[in-house]
Amino acid sequence: MAITFPKTWSGGEVVDAIDMKNNLDAMRDKQQKLALADIDTAAAWVQTPHIMQGRYDSVTNITHNVSGVFGGRNNGGTWERTSYVTRWMMPATLNDNAPQFVPLSCIQIDLTAGHTVLFQWWMNHQSPRDGLAAAGNTQFYVYQNSGDTFAGQRAHHVPEQPVHSFGSVPLSNTPALLDGTYMTNGHKLFSSGSEKLNYGIGLNAWSSAGKCQQVAWGVSLEVFYM
Repeated sequence: MAITFPKTWSGGEVVDAIDMKNNLDAMRDKQQKLALADIDTAAAWVQTPHIMQGRYDSVTNITHNVSGVFGGRNNGGTWERTSYVTRWMMPATLNDNAPQFVPLSCIQIDLTAGHTVLFQWWMNHQSPRDGLAAAGNTQFYVYQNSGDTFAGQRAHHVPEQPVHSFGSVPLSNTPALLDGTYMTNGHKLFSSGSEKLNYGIGLNAWSSAGKCQQVAWGVSLEVFYM
């Protein structure tokens, strides 16, 4: 169905600003209040060229489409793009206000309509002992547009490498590949009826370990517009 303009002109007629404004307002109102016939009929006002083609960002490995946003990143090799968490960048105790974002796990996107989001991750961690008497551990969480997301979440724990002993002799320097390697994985599923621009999602963590290194990992994002 075409737009019904308040004003049409004939030859030699003066163009007034108020008439132009009324016609522009009619175009705006038509865009905001499309009827079913505007899209579904053979004479639809909205044609294929009006629908934006999807685009792929090779830097972030994210594709933006009419139906949603999809993508992710990973590190499949031990020494390619490792990520880490350390107690040297943490507060003395766990609290909501000072987490550390897990490097390379964060995704920043524009959600331009109501949506359902599925964020998933898996990580292979190495957490060797750093010489302290007490063994540390690292706790992983999913954040949504803010680091203050610990409340109500179940932590994914990665313990620091345990201390073994032979008789009375402690053996705390066994290879981390043998005694300090762990795996975590999880997901976050949620929906919203409104757009969210410049939206961030990923992993954050709190740690009392000297180094918890992510040697192989992957994060993925699937957003379906409702």
